[in-house]
Amino acid sequence: MSALETVARLHDAGLFVDALKALNGLSSNSLSGSARDVLHAELLERVGRFSQARVILQTLIKRKNLDSGERSSCELVLGKIEWEEGLTESAIGHLQRSVQLASEAGDLRRRCWSNMLLLVSLSDRSGPDAVAHILGELRSDATKLGEPLILAALHYTQARWMRSKGCLQVLFGTLGEANRFSHQRQTVGLKRNSNSRERTSRC
Repeated sequence: MSALETVARLHDAGLFVDALKALNGLSSNSLSGSARDVLHAELLERVGRFSQARVILQTLIKRKNLDSGERSSCELVLGKIEWEEGLTESAIGHLQRSVQLASEAGDLRRRCWSNMLLLVSLSDRSGPDAVAHILGELRSDATKLGEPLILAALHYTQARWMRSKGCLQVLFGTLGEANRFSHQRQTVGLKRNSNSRERTSRC
């Protein structure tokens, strides 16, 4: 397994502090182009270091050689930060741009994560019926990818959307599906180090 794959798997396992330490330990040649800086900003946001993440992101988005997928990640992280800071409208704008850029890049994985947060954000602001089209696109992309982590996150997001619509019976079934996919994630993910765990409930 490469050093980058190790960082990515720590990230996907929710071990953000460990992932950040592993990334900081990599040589400058371990990642090509802006990939290291994008991942660094993502991890800083995950551990709550918003100011440091924002500084990196503001530098990244000025780079002309940043590809659409990387720009999508930058917009996603900016959206998450501004949502946490209560800047709702600005956050939604960043998430919408993230979805658009991921679509341009043909990156279903990035589009899934951006659409999940956009769905929750718009649903909270405008109501669940206003985001039904996003949920449809999200289901299609997640099914094509077939990744247990994304499928689990989709079912959790869908459960939240259904709860807001009052669909309690369907909600319980959806939560059951989320638990099943979460179990699949555990079987393919990293074994947790009992002395080093960083868990979060945010996307």
